[in-house]
Amino acid sequence: ENELSSYVLPNGFPVRDNEGGDTYRIKKCLGQGGFGISYLAEIDNDWAEEGQEVVLKEYVARGFRGQESVRDENYRVSLTFGSLEDVTSESNTFVYLVKFIEEGQVMRAFRKYRGSRIRSASEVFMNSRTNTCYYVMDYFPKGTLEDELHERGELSEVEAIERIMIPLARALKTM
Repeated sequence: ENELSSYVLPNGFPVRDNEGGDTYRIKKCLGQGGFGISYLAEIDNDWAEEGQEVVLKEYVARGFRGQESVRDENYRVSLTFGSLEDVTSESNTFVYLVKFIEEGQVMRAFRKYRGSRIRSASEVFMNSRTNTCYYVMDYFPKGTLEDELHERGELSEVEAIERIMIPLARALKTM
């Protein structure tokens, strides 16, 4: 078992929007960073296409400026701090929780460019069972642009402009 395993939600775990929105069922962990864990999840609703997959990003602070998230046996996340200074500083976890939520909201602005492979968020929500926040992003099963470039080599100038620069400029214009 690796160091991350105590933080990761188990496969099959349901995560639901507190407002009665969508339910997502965890399929596997895709990776983690200092502020969160990304999962491959399946939308588990009557209206969704069967097997429709998304990326579910969960806010779980790990070892950043004295902050550490702890997940208990009921999968609830709570926060610990290395010192009183960590709790009272401007860099405390609540500042970064707000930044995580803002990141998800900014990514929602990119939603209208879904076909361009610009990663966007469709939903940002809190879950009371796990006591943390999530946002939902499109899942690209073929991998990232970096994966594609590694596999096939460079894009021509025209391809780079049409596939990257124009969609990116349009998306940034909305901000």
